[in-house]
Amino acid sequence: MKTLEIEMTEIVETKTAVYYNQVKKETYEMGGITSMQQAYDLYKFVCGRNNWNSAAFTHDVIIKLK
Repeated sequence: MKTLEIEMTEIVETKTAVYYNQVKKETYEMGGITSMQQAYDLYKFVCGRNNWNSAAFTHDVIIKLK
């Protein structure tokens, strides 16, 4: 008897994370984000890309998903 295996893949809706640095008055957008947790996990990349102080990230930067 032959069996048919079907791989189920979850379709995940991606969003754009908008990072706003209140001190520098700068905005950075990154697409392909699946959750707020992922947006927070990428803070070192965002800070390095924009020369933002990563030590003050949670104090200076507001993150929103759109």
